[in-house]
Amino acid sequence: MANLVNNVTKLNEGTTIVKNEGAAIQEVVLNRSDNKVSFLLENTDSTNDVKVTFVAGDGTSAVQGDLEVEVAATEFAAVGQLDSARFKESGKVIITILDPDGETFTGDTTDVLITVFESPKGLVD
Repeated sequence: MANLVNNVTKLNEGTTIVKNEGAAIQEVVLNRSDNKVSFLLENTDSTNDVKVTFVAGDGTSAVQGDLEVEVAATEFAAVGQLDSARFKESGKVIITILDPDGETFTGDTTDVLITVFESPKGLVD
């Protein structure tokens, strides 16, 4: 399982970002409250569409299930703030990469880039 690098942004400042190469299963540690973490999904594969799944955790809203985001070949998708009551388990969110039919991804998972953005906690973060 791969661990994703979080990009911390600061108020009124630019920052260099890290795009994480995907893996079949990866996890991201949420260091901010739910409404402070966003994701950019980029499928650089030229032929294969992909399904990126944010797996439901063990919180009170986990009954709502997984969040599945399909990203066409060479396209992007943004995922807004995740509700920790739905997705977080032991402080982490699990993300999987599959084919759109839910089977093992036929492309190269490293062609799926996941960028994690953590917004500032406050004015002087």
